[in-house]
This record gives sequence, structure tokens and C-alpha cells, in this order.
Amino acid sequence: MSSGRLQAFSDGVLAIVITLLILDIKVPVDAHGHLGRDLADQWPQYAACLSAFLVVVIIWLNHHATLQLLARTDHRNQVLNLLPLLPVSLLPWPTAVPAEYARDVTLADQRVAVLLLRRDQQRHNAHLHRPVALPAAVPGPHAGPRAGLPAADT
Repeated sequence: MSSGRLQAFSDGVLAIVITLLILDIKVPVDAHGHLGRDLADQWPQYAACLSAFLVVVIIWLNHHATLQLLARTDHRNQVLNLLPLLPVSLLPWPTAVPAEYARDVTLADQRVAVLLLRRDQQRHNAHLHRPVALPAAVPGPHAGPRAGLPAADT
């Protein structure tokens, strides 16, 4: 299978995650005469959506760069590709919790919500800084047609 199909699947998962992030921002109901205030009251949701969006963008950029190194993929690489997508697909939930508990709750609730988001971001950061293990048959950035292997799809 070409690496382009693997990349397209991953791009689709990340696009769905980004779409799910915006769903926590609601249109104010019955905000007649105070729409601006009701929109401003949702600042925790805006901040959470923006920060999670940036995390997904960083993951996508790194994932895209990694997959560009593959000329072709096999079942093993497909399974390995799914592993980082699972925690990314869960990102909307730990993003929504701190946004929901950023105001009008106890300090203990705020601490738990922030710790939950921090733990999730640390897990993503650990994944981003881990070296990628590619099989020996897959060319590196210096290999390609000259090494007798097909070039990566773009």
C-alpha cells in the first residue's frame, strides 16, 4: 500500500478531532440584548479549543514529516500508525473538562481539571519527542530512487 493512503487516513482522523474541538463552543440561547456578554463568558472554551488546536497542528506536522519518509507501508506500519492516533482522538474530552470547570466551581475542581489537561499534554509531548522506529526496509530521508527503492508519494 502506498504511504499516501496511510497519510490520508491519519489526516482524516486529525480533521475529525479538530472538528470535535469546536463543538464545545455553543451558540448562546436567549441572549437578547446581551449577546456580547454571553459570547465573552465562553472564554474558557475558546482558550481550550485554541490550545488543543495548536497541539493537533503540531502533531499533524510531525506525523506528516514522518510519513514522508515512507515510500510504501505494510501491515506493521499501519498498526504502528494507529497507536498515536488513539490518544489524539481522545483529546477533545480532556480539553472540554478544564474549559467547563474554569469558572464558577471550587478551586479543587479547577486543579483537577488543569492536572487532567496537563497530563494529557505531557503524554502527547512524550510521543512527539520519541524517536520514530522505522523498519530497515523503509528508506530514510537520504535514500530514495538512488537506493533502489521507490520515492515517497507527495
